[in-house]
Amino acid sequence: MILECEAAIDSPQGELTLELSRGLDRFRARWDLAAGTCTLLRVTEDSEQKLDSKPTAMSKKGDYRLRFANVDRRLIVWVNEELPFGDGVTYPPPKRSGPSEKNDLEPARIGVQETTVAVHRLKLFRDIYYTVGDERNDRPNEPDVPGVNFADPSTWGGLDKPPLATYYVPPGQSFVLGDNSAESSDSRMWGCVPDRLLLGRAFFVYYPLQRVGPLR
Repeated sequence: MILECEAAIDSPQGELTLELSRGLDRFRARWDLAAGTCTLLRVTEDSEQKLDSKPTAMSKKGDYRLRFANVDRRLIVWVNEELPFGDGVTYPPPKRSGPSEKNDLEPARIGVQETTVAVHRLKLFRDIYYTVGDERNDRPNEPDVPGVNFADPSTWGGLDKPPLATYYVPPGQSFVLGDNSAESSDSRMWGCVPDRLLLGRAFFVYYPLQRVGPLR
């Protein structure tokens, strides 16, 4: 997810925090407005872990455009057009995976302490995901687990062990996936594509960021 907003700071004191949840954990970008320092934190069920800390320009009165992203286990922060943590800070996977009622129903939060901040143009961007497809090829945007209602936590039990689908890719053919996975009509629906029908050649991986480089 990516949380974006514009923050108007009249008095550079106290703290401003942007928070995103993922699974059982919460991740925070916390600014000390007097110093302008931003600290990245990971909050688990039993502890709060500091991941990194960097100086930013937010020690002065003014308007700031902020973005806080948690993508592919990497935290990225923007202050206006600056990236204080560069390409971001990675973190290890959680000890236990699965849905969390409190976190999943409260995916993002903004908080202040000992100060007042006016927040404008608030936006929350959510990632897309690949569904299994298989027996419901005409409904690729439905949940993989039958009976799941994402608004009702009592139905989330099956998300801990979602079903798997196995596809056979014959020699000389390719399995193609669309980037807008929840809405894509791709090889999950109409099968593999003979290589002789493909134009061009894949040569470079640009996402996720930690895998950027030539295709091997």
